[in-house]
Amino acid sequence: MITINDPIKHKTQKSIMACIPTCLAMLLDKDPEQVYDEFTKDYIRGFTDVSTYLHKHGVFAQPHITAGMHQIRPGRLYLATVPSLQLPGLFHQIIIDARFGDVKVYDPCKGLQGKQYYSYDHVAEGNDLAYPLRSFLIDYEIILPE
Repeated sequence: MITINDPIKHKTQKSIMACIPTCLAMLLDKDPEQVYDEFTKDYIRGFTDVSTYLHKHGVFAQPHITAGMHQIRPGRLYLATVPSLQLPGLFHQIIIDARFGDVKVYDPCKGLQGKQYYSYDHVAEGNDLAYPLRSFLIDYEIILPE
């Protein structure tokens, strides 16, 4: 598991519908397939949710319930929902990390062959598949252990 001072290690989702467990795997520094196996079936059936799963592993996910403008605050870490770039009409999960003086987006689609992914600074990435983060809803602020 990562702590408040550890950078996130990017992980790529194995299938087009595995964004949530892959984001959880990044937050916990676990194997994405292991998290997929532990989380997905119970999540789909409504037996668990993101905050419950993370809490079981020592990470607090504070729900972010706000109408209107969602803002990225310095020093904070978020799970956010964005419009899917791969499946029109569906949503996608990403991590927004503003803990270390700049903002980084960890999109589990990054690394899938030929698939677009979100980036906070798509120009600096110099990759035609990088897409600027414009719209997002913050689902949880992630509180990591020290």
